[in-house]
Amino acid sequence: MSRLKECVFGISKCIVVLNKIDYEDINNPVSFSEVKNDVCAMLEKLGVEVMNFIPVSARVYAAFNLIEMNLSMDDYKGPSLLDSINSLPLPERHNEAPLRM
Repeated sequence: MSRLKECVFGISKCIVVLNKIDYEDINNPVSFSEVKNDVCAMLEKLGVEVMNFIPVSARVYAAFNLIEMNLSMDDYKGPSLLDSINSLPLPERHNEAPLRM
C-alpha cells in the first residue's frame, strides 16, 4: 500500500467515476453501493477524500449522469459529472511567483 500511496502525487481530493453502470452481468452481480464502499475505503487509506462518486454510462443513446442527472438510477441521487466538475473550487493563483513547470 505504501508504494501505491507514493503514486497519488499529493492528490488530496477526487471525483470518482464508475463507468459501465448499465452493464449487467448475471454471473457477477455487484451493486453500485458495494463498489463505492470498497473504492472509498481504499482511497481513505491513501489519504484521498472522495468529493463525489458518480455512476455513469457513456453510451451514445443514454449518457447517464454525464451531463444531466438520470432519474432512473435507484442507487444514486447526486449531481452529474458535469455539475460536479463545475462545482469544484478554483485553485489559488500565485501570479507574483516565478514560473514553475
